[in-house]
Amino acid sequence: MTHPIPHRSRAASTRTLLSAAAAMAGVAACGGEPSAVMAPGDAPSGARAALTAPGVPTNVVAVAGNASATVRWKAPSDGGSPILAYRVVIEPYGNIHVVEPADTVAVIRGLTNGMKWKFQVFATNKIGSSRRSAFSNSVTPTATTPPPPPPPPPATAPGAPTGVVATAGDAQATVQWAAPASTGGSAITSYRVTVSPGGRIVTVPAPATTTTVAQLTNGTAYTFVVAATNAIGTGANSAASAPVTPTGTTTPPPPPPPTGSRWVSGYYVGYQRGLYPESEVDFSNLTHLLVGRIRPTATGGVIANFDVDDVNGPQMARTLSTRAHQAGRKALLMLGGEGEHAGFVGAASSANRARFVANLLSTMDALGYDGLDVDWEPIEQADRAPLLALLDALRAARPGILLTVPVGWVNMNFASEQADPWYVQLAARVDQMNVMSYSMAGPWGWEVWHHSPLTDHAGMRPSSVSGSVQAYRAAGVPAAKIGVGVGAYGSCWHSPVTPRQMPGPNVLMSFGDNSMSYTNIMSQYFVAANRVWDAAAQVPYLSFSSPRGPAGCAFVSYEDEQSVAAKGAFVRAQGLGGTIVWTIGQQHMRSAPAGSRDPLLKAAYQTIVP
Repeated sequence: MTHPIPHRSRAASTRTLLSAAAAMAGVAACGGEPSAVMAPGDAPSGARAALTAPGVPTNVVAVAGNASATVRWKAPSDGGSPILAYRVVIEPYGNIHVVEPADTVAVIRGLTNGMKWKFQVFATNKIGSSRRSAFSNSVTPTATTPPPPPPPPPATAPGAPTGVVATAGDAQATVQWAAPASTGGSAITSYRVTVSPGGRIVTVPAPATTTTVAQLTNGTAYTFVVAATNAIGTGANSAASAPVTPTGTTTPPPPPPPTGSRWVSGYYVGYQRGLYPESEVDFSNLTHLLVGRIRPTATGGVIANFDVDDVNGPQMARTLSTRAHQAGRKALLMLGGEGEHAGFVGAASSANRARFVANLLSTMDALGYDGLDVDWEPIEQADRAPLLALLDALRAARPGILLTVPVGWVNMNFASEQADPWYVQLAARVDQMNVMSYSMAGPWGWEVWHHSPLTDHAGMRPSSVSGSVQAYRAAGVPAAKIGVGVGAYGSCWHSPVTPRQMPGPNVLMSFGDNSMSYTNIMSQYFVAANRVWDAAAQVPYLSFSSPRGPAGCAFVSYEDEQSVAAKGAFVRAQGLGGTIVWTIGQQHMRSAPAGSRDPLLKAAYQTIVP
């Protein structure tokens, strides 16, 4: 998760491809945009090879700016150990600019205009530092005067709202929409909802983007269009909603409450709102809803736009918490996710922690939530004490708060290093410690392996759900505190490959959070004759002789109802606490019959909770 992004992202938030170094450290994000990478041809990362300092950076080029220079270079070989930083030597004075974390571009500021400067670069890993590169070209910074900004365009009426959705009730309908992309340069003051048939107009003061239209006739189909108004005038109407027909039927009762203490915690993130509108979420197969995301600021503040906007994001979150409580379920706010590490470090510091805790509790209360999913990614060694202190402060300020935390899966070649006894202290402070056991393989010098295998890890495929659970339990974490992860997305290899075989050179693979969702896999890639069940790993995959679908996949590793049920049986057999699902939107089959629209959630709930 990295999870908001957004487990998680949990931003918006997308979640990115794990680097080879991060993967070998067992860090798994809650999610991210797909990015193709190439399998290396060097020694497999599952083996411990001799390590050296990095090679020498090359192609050092400088471009002058105003009292600054932008320096770029080509990364050298890393010597078998990830490059931690680069250092840029600034001549003629020999000052050093540190680029950390490692990147291949640096902006050097504070240079004297009119004076010649040149640069060298060297790289550092945990073994040592390289020799300095050759000098860059010389550059002479000069002062520049930016042109004045153009005058703002004249204000106009707003654009048209989008995403108009109506939900029928008894002699009424609830209408929701998204604010227009353009306000016309003047703040939106109200919205005009037009009812058809009849032409009745309902005016809704901004910033609200939902209203309930009453006094409708049961049995009559209605559509709705929405227009936005500002000081200039009223803009164009939106596209019409799908027709809805109010009826006099009573609202069905909420689903029965869970019977035990095990959990199925599903992530809902704002940037996937369109996959599963908040008004449609079915809570029958959930015990906890984790809504993402809110983000920490380095000074202890909280950003709560949920990767939507400052108005519609909080409104979405309030709707979800209200509906969860109506269904007898718990609702937690996902805090952080991939890309929010610096914010956590500053917010949880001793100087800002009290303010951060107060802001978190205030946000929870304003939006109606029961607790927090603290998605601190990654948890570095230096972060351990501040994270525990933050959890302690939250618990002291609100003893009944629900606290959960996602942790990375474990590379079994380094199990005792990655899952050490510190996690016992972490588990003691939270209600759930969930392993993000997805995106567990890649082109990292390993054998071709699965996205989320339950079993059958080995030296050259050192990841599995059961292995990660075994490692945390061996460290002393109680089984009942551990949850396993279900990724409602898969991964795509772009050439024909086979599990447990080395992929060979020039084989591309991409992670598929968002683009390779379960819903997309089933609609764009799935062919029953090409589905293979790996009985040893307890997961399915799709195998094609040539690339297929929008991403051009020849091998698709994913989860389905059978593999999720196998994980559920494992949870029960091992006495574990439950599971997380990243994300519920990616497995939602909106056009399927009622009761069959959440197949992965249903498989998890039916095997874990009863």
